[in-house]
Order: sequence, then structure tokens, then C-alpha cells
Amino acid sequence: MGSAAAVTSAPAPSSSFGAQPAKAAAVATGDSSNAIANADDPTFNPDDGKLEVGQEENKDEDKLYEVKARLFRTIDNAWKGGGVGLLRLYRNNKTSTQRMVLRNDIGKVMFNVAVSKGMVFNKQVKETKKGKKCHVSFGAIEDENEGFKNFMFNVSASDLDTFYEKLQMMTT
Repeated sequence: MGSAAAVTSAPAPSSSFGAQPAKAAAVATGDSSNAIANADDPTFNPDDGKLEVGQEENKDEDKLYEVKARLFRTIDNAWKGGGVGLLRLYRNNKTSTQRMVLRNDIGKVMFNVAVSKGMVFNKQVKETKKGKKCHVSFGAIEDENEGFKNFMFNVSASDLDTFYEKLQMMTT
């Protein structure tokens, strides 16, 4: 009556979710002796976690100006934020076309619109409780399917006049 059940142990799984492979663990701990052996490991990544985002140089375009800016666009008759980043003004050497491009901090294009002769830019400064709000507003076609929309770039008070002058020069 007092029979004891036999306890058997199953072999340990060869891998489990969340566990680092031995080679990756060696690299993570700074053991470089396995670095050459890791070259043929498809899961090996020598990246140190830092992402370098570069910008390809376009030899056909001259950069006319760049400024840190915050984009707003009208959606359903209300201003909605569209991103923050470095706004650059370009002129193509061969075709003389001009454009403005806003890229966020990781280099993603947030706004890319042609600047044509006769475009109207409005410079405005508003006093608020938090200080001056400086922006340049304009209308343009960002997407052919959506048609003409209103846009606005907020810039610092120190950059406003120069930014506005560069835009005016592009439209004459």
C-alpha cells in the first residue's frame, strides 16, 4: 500500500525565451575571445546600442538655411502638431527648384514641400504668459490627394527674422 511513485526528471530544454545564447552572453559581458566565432552567428550584433543617423549629401542642391522648428498643420480647421526637428531650405542647382524639408532628430522626413515663386509667408509674433510665440504661416500642397492646406512653423524669436527673409528671397 505504501508504494512510492517514481519521480523522473525531463531533460532541460536547449533554449528558452529571454535567455541569451552563450556567445551573445560572452560578448555582453565583455569576453572578446569569442568575437571571431560570433561572425557566423546570425543573431550576433556587435552594435553598442548607439545609432548613427547620417544624411546623404545631395550634390545637386545647395542648403540655403536651416533652423530648429516645430510644424503645425490644419486638420479639421484646427492647428495640430506635426513634428519638431531641423528645417532646411534647399535650392536645386540644375533645375532651380526650391523646397523645405523638416526632419526629426532621428532623420525621418516629417515635411517636404516645394517653395514656388509667389508663395505668401506671414510672420507673426504673439505675446503669451510664457513669452513670445514666433511663427511663419503659409499655404501649400503637401499631398496632391489632400489639396491645399495651411501650415505654420514655430521658431525661436532670434531666428524668426532671418528665417522669414530667406523664405521671402526664395519666392521672388
